Amino acid sequence: MGFFDEDTGEMLEIYLLETNQLLDQSDAILLSAEQEMVFSRESINGIFRVMHTIKSSSAMMGLTGLSVLAHRLEDLFVVFREEPSRLTGYEQETFDLIFEATDFIREELKRMKSESFEPEPVDRFWDKIEALVRKVKEKKITVRLKFEKDCRMEHVRAYMALRQIHDLCTDVKTYPEHVETDPSTAEYIHDNGFYISFASDDPAAVLKTLQSALFVESCTEAAGLPKVQEGQLTEGQTVKEPENEAEAPAQNGTDFINVRVEKLDELQNLTGELIIAASSWMEASKGNTEDGKNYQVSRFLKELEELVISIRMVPFSNVVPQLGRIVRDICRKEKKEVSFCVQGQNVEVDKKIADGILDPLLHLIRNAIDHGIERPEEREKAGKPRTGTVTLLFANVGGEIVVSVSDDGCGIDLEQVRKKGREKNLFVRPESTYSDSEILEFCLLPGFSTRDAANEYSGRGVGLDVVRQMVETFGGHLHLESTRGEGSRFIMHLPLTLTIIESIRFQTGDRFFAVPAHQVVQFVNYQPQGQGLVIQEGREFWIREGRYIPVISLRRFYHIPGTPRTGTEIMAYVRGSTRELCIVADRVADQGSLVEKSLPAILGKHFKKYTGISGCSLLGDGSICLQLDIEDLARNTGGGKIHE
Repeated sequence: MGFFDEDTGEMLEIYLLETNQLLDQSDAILLSAEQEMVFSRESINGIFRVMHTIKSSSAMMGLTGLSVLAHRLEDLFVVFREEPSRLTGYEQETFDLIFEATDFIREELKRMKSESFEPEPVDRFWDKIEALVRKVKEKKITVRLKFEKDCRMEHVRAYMALRQIHDLCTDVKTYPEHVETDPSTAEYIHDNGFYISFASDDPAAVLKTLQSALFVESCTEAAGLPKVQEGQLTEGQTVKEPENEAEAPAQNGTDFINVRVEKLDELQNLTGELIIAASSWMEASKGNTEDGKNYQVSRFLKELEELVISIRMVPFSNVVPQLGRIVRDICRKEKKEVSFCVQGQNVEVDKKIADGILDPLLHLIRNAIDHGIERPEEREKAGKPRTGTVTLLFANVGGEIVVSVSDDGCGIDLEQVRKKGREKNLFVRPESTYSDSEILEFCLLPGFSTRDAANEYSGRGVGLDVVRQMVETFGGHLHLESTRGEGSRFIMHLPLTLTIIESIRFQTGDRFFAVPAHQVVQFVNYQPQGQGLVIQEGREFWIREGRYIPVISLRRFYHIPGTPRTGTEIMAYVRGSTRELCIVADRVADQGSLVEKSLPAILGKHFKKYTGISGCSLLGDGSICLQLDIEDLARNTGGGKIHE
């Protein structure tokens, strides 16, 4: 089993999930605070709660080192909680320390699934934490005086102690207040003690004076002044000790449960199989007296499908904190100033896509900062603000998810791309026939980089190719736009869901093809050389809104035998993420949900690119329906780019 015993091993996955989520929360709080260079009371409490939870859960898992580290960081923020002003002047030191500690914890979490896992020592943080605590405490100290049990008139004793230290310290605050004029405070002081907060160049002298004061039983350092709701004591009410004050209230119940992703995958697969089986049954029962039951089953299946899809949806906000960290780290190392803006982070997408999109986004953001954003002095010379901007946008557009990373940097040098293209023999036709957008797409090819020397973040020629492959794995597409001197924009078009797709089904001969319903814009009765159709250089085009849109016959392109009856074919105008074309089929079969299955690996990784077929579905009568990828089909057949 390795480091973890049988009991803790069973809880490991939950621990890893929850701790990573807590670290994301910590990063989000710290990044926001660092941007303003101010620790608010809310952010201090937020970090405290994160460390308190990590401390407890790590101890439960037997991870003593991580538990102690979190406990010491928790203690550090106890010092800050009641007096955030103590942090003044030490903000950056605090940010760097917490980021270093959370990075260490993340690395430990990554290693925990290994059988050979052994915790790394954490004592390298002790000196840094203690040094910071010492610096902060020198500025502000809180103590609690406990008086002897039978001294009586505790409020008077408290006032006398205050008088003794009057000349030794400044910025004195107490709890309770007004002990010299309010006799009712005696009862609270008797039960809980008298709290004094002060600043002093010689705190030892102040503490010695208090310890020797009349009737003082003990003088101990406290985390801060107590705080009572509404600022008042009610009859019979006592105040918690500061060390216990931060404990989160117990939850009486919750509306949420943790479900393994594998179980959601299984549920979705079973739902897909149920849809296929029901389609087969309804296909076989067509024309009988059970049409009402068929409708009812169809409606229930639709509701089940929508429910399963909704269960798998999560917001993109889950990945944003980690992206903010990479921006911070790159900027510090590359000495660049960048404002990182995120829009639409509450847009929801399938859980698998949300998890898989992190690495592509990291690549693109690294690329934007390293390649795109200029150094502050270079931006000033170019008439730009010293601080560059990287914008991450999430949007749900027309049934698909659009994710873009844009920057206001130097843009891509098109001439440099041309030069590299010649060196690598990437031009397969006369160079003059290539549009700027086609040349830019060279940047997405394996091993392509315009940078002569690699650094820690980019220049190895793998980043954009990796991004493109990852995006295409999800059935999406990546394209880029760039203007020299103004910036670049990388756009990912992703499906909303991965398996169950609302599709329009076409038939040509005995073959069936499907296209996502949201991509089909218009149907037209097809007549060769009919109205709006022209022939140029042996290719057929449909003229729509002044654009020449290629017309592709499914029968001819896929070599389907037979000849359709003249005037019976249908033409569908379809729009992909970036390209458009018209497809001609014998007829439109129907519209409905299809369960897409992956193509067998034996077909090779380039099959989709050259055929435009992304997967297949099983129909109710047992026949196979091929899923068309409009982007690849259009690119392979010369489909036109969409110009917005």
